[in-house]
Amino acid sequence: YIERVSGKEIYVHESKYDYLRKLDVGSWFDKKYSYVRFSNLDEALKYLKKEGKTVQIETKPVDGKYPDGMPINKDFEKKVVKIIKDNHMEKRVVIISQNEDSLKRVKKVDPKINTANCMVVAWGDIGDIDWVDYCSIEEENVTPAIIYNMNKAKKKCFSWTVNRADKIQNLVDCGIDGIVTDNVVMVRKQLDAIDYTPGIDKFIRMVAQ
Repeated sequence: YIERVSGKEIYVHESKYDYLRKLDVGSWFDKKYSYVRFSNLDEALKYLKKEGKTVQIETKPVDGKYPDGMPINKDFEKKVVKIIKDNHMEKRVVIISQNEDSLKRVKKVDPKINTANCMVVAWGDIGDIDWVDYCSIEEENVTPAIIYNMNKAKKKCFSWTVNRADKIQNLVDCGIDGIVTDNVVMVRKQLDAIDYTPGIDKFIRMVAQ
């Protein structure tokens, strides 16, 4: 559903790409980005590969059908993985989803593709989940213990969606591996300004002040 970025009350899966690619999906962020248009996954990966970037792809399988009657979920993950492989981006992609079955299907197609479970909260030793290489947790629920357990299992932990500057210091203190945000400029500025003093040294400095 793309009203937030386009002002149009439409669903992507109910629309033809020729129509979607004409929509202005940049002005919602800043008028200077009014030229921004939709890209399909293949186009996006070609650009990101050229720019030397890594990318997080979120799968959001839903019930329903495309305009031609084809079920949306039919071979959905297979198609995503094929596009990744066609662009030779397997080592520079993480597929993330709130849908556990979608991640399991990705691993079934190609166990080497990195996956990340996107969750609001986490409990137990999530580092032991064999179909997950990363986790991404809602910012309010990130704890040092979660990150420690993931890192101990040689996996990474991200936080979403971090759009407030006052949240970043705590995430860095917890040892977060990555930050998901709608405002990259703000996060970069904040990361340059915050305190990276480790553990007890930080506590002593705070008491001294």
